[in-house]
Amino acid sequence: NNYLNLTYQPNGNIQSKTDAATLYTYNPANKPHALIELENPTNIPSIDQSISYTSFNKVDEITEGDYRLKVYLRGG
Repeated sequence: NNYLNLTYQPNGNIQSKTDAATLYTYNPANKPHALIELENPTNIPSIDQSISYTSFNKVDEITEGDYRLKVYLRGG
């Protein structure tokens, strides 16, 4: 059996996840949920991603190699 252990910070951010990294560091200054560093990363491909954001700081588009994900938000 393979087990996955997750721990969370009080604000809901991932603190550790055994299949990805031992420690996650976020940018507390202006984007408290923006991941800026992983300590001891594993199982993470080294393909660059480009992420663009809307004027209200939500993900607009993610591109990775030949792949593109466009996020559409609607109110309601």
